[in-house]
Amino acid sequence: MKLIITTPEKILFEGEAEKVNIPTDEGEITVLSHHVSLISSVKKGKLRIESEKGDKVFENGQGVIEINHNKASILLRDCKEL
Repeated sequence: MKLIITTPEKILFEGEAEKVNIPTDEGEITVLSHHVSLISSVKKGKLRIESEKGDKVFENGQGVIEINHNKASILLRDCKEL
């Protein structure tokens, strides 16, 4: 799936991802390719991405995720790669 992670300052990740684990107010969710459409708030925590190029872990602030048509867009208040 296509994944983009942005903050107001910059794009942190843009590319293909096999799996994304995201902390939400309802608990941690795992997003895989062709996930059902979803809009959810994202809570402060750790966001994990698995891709062919390797795994990445981010410490993220609050934000929102939108998943639609095999694309996940995550807009965060702040975020840094660990």
